[in-house]
Amino acid sequence: MKLNEKIIEVIENNGFCCGAVVEQDNGFYIELYQDTPAGEDWHVTIWFNGSDNDFINSFIRYSEIFDVDEEAEIWIKSRGKHGVPSSISVLVKDAEWKKETLGKTVKDLEDIDENEYDIMTFFVLDSVNDKTAPVVFFIPLNKQLEVENLAKTLVASEDFYEVECNFEKVLKENNIEYEWIGKICDVVNRQKDWIDDKISRVIVG
Repeated sequence: MKLNEKIIEVIENNGFCCGAVVEQDNGFYIELYQDTPAGEDWHVTIWFNGSDNDFINSFIRYSEIFDVDEEAEIWIKSRGKHGVPSSISVLVKDAEWKKETLGKTVKDLEDIDENEYDIMTFFVLDSVNDKTAPVVFFIPLNKQLEVENLAKTLVASEDFYEVECNFEKVLKENNIEYEWIGKICDVVNRQKDWIDDKISRVIVG
């Protein structure tokens, strides 16, 4: 599972490096990290439900509750040791820089949410059965991860049309706009990896 490329671009443009999305305890988290002006290896952990929207909302909540005084206080007892600056004012300025960086990142993430709501992208619902033709949908770009997670809940069936109908049902139940595009092919023994890696795809079964 990966975050939307536009989200990753915003994060990286604001100086963060991204770890992999990790699934744990019925949720997901990702580690973001970068060096601060005072030399701290700053790590930010964002927990979310696997969707792009919830990642953005969780990042916003993290930024809102980030407290400069509390952040600086963490390091005061260690100042002058293990590379921690000895100056309290430097520690405060570093914490203020973190708050500012979070705020700038939030603004850019909110711009994505506003500007890309109507942008659509391809999604492929596939089967482990080589005789079954993959089905292509058009879905909102900012719902991509959410759609992937919903597709992963589907139960395999010998009748792939039933799987396809159940998929459309869960999209409707979750108020996700979509458009059925069609089937890609029905070639027996087709290769499993011929679909472009850049296209979101879930294999059922």
